[in-house]
Amino acid sequence: METTVYMVRHARSVSNASIIRGRLPGFPLDDRGKKTALRTAQYFRGRKIAAIFTSPILRAKQTAEQISKVVKRKPITRDEINEWNVWKIEGKKTIDLNPFELLIEFVFFPQIVNWGEKPTDVQKRVTAFIKRVITEYKGKEIIIVTHSDCIRWSRLHFQGLPMNFHRLFRTNTGSVTKLVFDDGELKKVEYLEP
Repeated sequence: METTVYMVRHARSVSNASIIRGRLPGFPLDDRGKKTALRTAQYFRGRKIAAIFTSPILRAKQTAEQISKVVKRKPITRDEINEWNVWKIEGKKTIDLNPFELLIEFVFFPQIVNWGEKPTDVQKRVTAFIKRVITEYKGKEIIIVTHSDCIRWSRLHFQGLPMNFHRLFRTNTGSVTKLVFDDGELKKVEYLEP
């Protein structure tokens, strides 16, 4: 029996590109992000969505609220799908970070990054949540509104790929990564930008 998980990356938020946002409070959707969230929501029109889950971060919650108006389901906030906790660099200016360290650690060897929560721990918590959801909602369609790294790293897990392949997958703001499971096994992946 097929279960479909739509992993939605939050729409674009107000951003100060010069700092690392992470889990910092604030950063609501900007005007473009609001339009993107509406467009993404329309993708789900007519689908029988059993549940919608969202990260507790404002930009994800606002995206989920737009989708909930279309699917007629109240978003359920879950910490397991929260943004990567990079408390060691959160709020820092990107210009103050060592670009070589960022390149080597994050792009090529994300499994060794130690800026707070380890990427492998993010992968474990998100995939454990997805496994619970596909068991509880077997045969149904659900939506998870979350963040880029949560989507990429969980997708790597289900596709059996190493962590350093994370940059192969696009996760633009407002995008949908559709994961189709059959009896807990990933059978199909589709990437959409509504």
